[in-house]
Amino acid sequence: MTPKIMFAPSKRLTAWVIKFAAGIGAVCFLVAPNAFANCETIRYEKREYIVCSYKSGEQDLRFFWKNEQGQAFGSFPALSHALAQRNEELVFAMNAGVFHSDYSPVGLYIENGRELKPAITGDGEGNFYLKPNGVFLLHGGVPQILETSRFVETKPSADFATQSGPLLLENGKLHPKFAAPSKEPTFKIRNGVGVTEQKTMHFAISNTPVSFREFMLFFKDRLKCKDALFLNGSTSSLHLPALNRTDRWLPIGPVVGVVRKTKPGGKPSR
Repeated sequence: MTPKIMFAPSKRLTAWVIKFAAGIGAVCFLVAPNAFANCETIRYEKREYIVCSYKSGEQDLRFFWKNEQGQAFGSFPALSHALAQRNEELVFAMNAGVFHSDYSPVGLYIENGRELKPAITGDGEGNFYLKPNGVFLLHGGVPQILETSRFVETKPSADFATQSGPLLLENGKLHPKFAAPSKEPTFKIRNGVGVTEQKTMHFAISNTPVSFREFMLFFKDRLKCKDALFLNGSTSSLHLPALNRTDRWLPIGPVVGVVRKTKPGGKPSR
């Protein structure tokens, strides 16, 4: 299961962004030198999130776990360095699911069309097993989130896929455990992904601790997602150079990220 390491949410937002967001209680677009980031800071119901949104097929979105030597990247800087050797730049990345202490994914994991870990359909302890859980997959750049048993039954083609849980939204339906307010909610930094009817992907990470219900309703009511999957909590990390943010204080397992080509020397290709 995910290592039980706690950390404080990032405070790298500039003072004027925080003040502006608090003042209007709405959306603050990041002033980003890299338009590929497509990210914004959103305040909703007294919570703050960073959301990076991508339309189907518009960006080079990939999953990453191990390097060419078969070792887990374990950090954003390690992955960024490896990509730079191929004249590529990591413009956005976050955790792609829960992981074991050796940084291997818990449950299904597909990378570049190869199934590296099988799906788990049994019961167990922890958030991953809060059924229904689900699978986030990409095929030809088109995103989809499926309940795990449905994925196993239908066997859809996938270039990339990760299994996690709980499945916050399934065809607009709330996860039954969080449909009603909890008397004793747990608040943590969390990250996840949602997909709209138009196949737009919203990757969200909270800047402040949130409950599962708050996170679920953020995807449903604010981001207008049809389906949404929780990816990680407590160890949730973000790589977003446009915000001058690369979380480094925790080892991480597989990540999902957007990549773009650069010219030799690190300059973006046009």
